[in-house]
Amino acid sequence: MLTNPTSEKLRTLRLEGMLEALEEQRRQRDISELDFEERLALLVERQ
Repeated sequence: MLTNPTSEKLRTLRLEGMLEALEEQRRQRDISELDFEERLALLVERQ
């Protein structure tokens, strides 16, 4: 899985809001009920 490289890239790009939202999504058990675009939208909204 590309977990660490993705987090590092977000940090490098100074996308801290997206990084925090991604970490929150990883902790949510029911997040898999959302499709990719919905999850991506949540990340973008946080940025």
